[in-house]
Amino acid sequence: MGIGRRTLLKAGGASTLLSLVRGARAQARGPIYIPAILPLSGPIAPIGEQVRLGAEITAAQINKAGGVLGRPIELIFRDDQNKPDVAAAVAREMIGSGHNLLIGGMISAPTFAVLPVVKQMNAVLFIVGAQSMAFTHEAFLRNVFRGSDNDYTRVRGLARLAAEKFPDVLNWGAMLLDNATYRDSYELFKKLATEYYSARGKKPTFSEPVIAAPSATDFRTQLSTLSSQSIDGLYTVGIAGAYGVTFWQQARPFGLAQKFKAIMDQSIDLAMAKALRQSLPRNAWTVTTWYPGLYNDNPLVRGFLEEHTARTKEPMPSGFVQYGHLPVAAYAEAVRAANGATDTEGIIRSLESVQIRSNKGNVSFRKEDHQVIGDVNFMSFAPSDREPGFTISGAEKINSSDLVEPSSPGVPFKA
Repeated sequence: MGIGRRTLLKAGGASTLLSLVRGARAQARGPIYIPAILPLSGPIAPIGEQVRLGAEITAAQINKAGGVLGRPIELIFRDDQNKPDVAAAVAREMIGSGHNLLIGGMISAPTFAVLPVVKQMNAVLFIVGAQSMAFTHEAFLRNVFRGSDNDYTRVRGLARLAAEKFPDVLNWGAMLLDNATYRDSYELFKKLATEYYSARGKKPTFSEPVIAAPSATDFRTQLSTLSSQSIDGLYTVGIAGAYGVTFWQQARPFGLAQKFKAIMDQSIDLAMAKALRQSLPRNAWTVTTWYPGLYNDNPLVRGFLEEHTARTKEPMPSGFVQYGHLPVAAYAEAVRAANGATDTEGIIRSLESVQIRSNKGNVSFRKEDHQVIGDVNFMSFAPSDREPGFTISGAEKINSSDLVEPSSPGVPFKA
């Protein structure tokens, strides 16, 4: 008896269905592509390269351990040149190519340009360093997660440490680049430092900030102004990367290391300390994205440090590698929690609910506004005649649950 047409159609349909299932399984076993849009050229490039390194090491560790449910992570690095229009164009290109899990947002201005692209094209953006309060307040998008400390938690921690460690430093000034976020940061420091000093029965004063253009390459005019002010404490923000190295090298002839009894900073890291050596300011406490010395009992840290040393011959990483480490670890955990799914909605739900094992211990996202909750790290450096030219004179960690502001997504932040 011959095979009927209906039987052939059923067989053909079954064959097609089997092919689709096999194709879906093959795709599920394929790589998880994650574009990382970072400033890899220009003055901020040294930081961007550290973020790239942290992401590469973390992806390599995950892949070596078998990947995410058997799927390797494959990173795609693109340069946003720290320019909003370039960042938006690259994000549109990456999402248009089918990649919906993005890492980026290291600096606030380019991040704002990417937000409408992410919203329109329904992707997920993991912000790695942009500190503007707007991202978890008036500019909040459900597609966006901030994996770094925001400006409030950082400034509140610095203000707390200023009052605790320098209770007699009461005359403060500031050095910052001309940026609304940085101006707001100093205003916030003034308010919070006043609260902490007042709790100790002290009344601090604050001078007008000294400001430089975002493209400044010579800070001697600003340094002259600082040296003439009647201040013994300095708050600095935005003086990062090559800007920071130039600023503190030029500051040395002005004798500011002797003038300032306390410096509360948001930019000095290990890479800058290595470059500055004897030009490194004394009495400085800085926010760092990660200091491994605070996590000697974390089993993830040992493997990360070994891989970092193998790649760079440097045993001590820059804190900025954490900006690359956490988003890769978070996306991997989210895909596992979503049983291998990488669709935007599934990843959002996962990130809102999972605990992420990281080099800074377990962290999570506050569901209301997607602000990361975890430790904020602080370090104190001092110049040294011995290699590598500096010492770490102190380190502290404060969980951001003790520092973070109340959530108010969609509403402008008010200190």
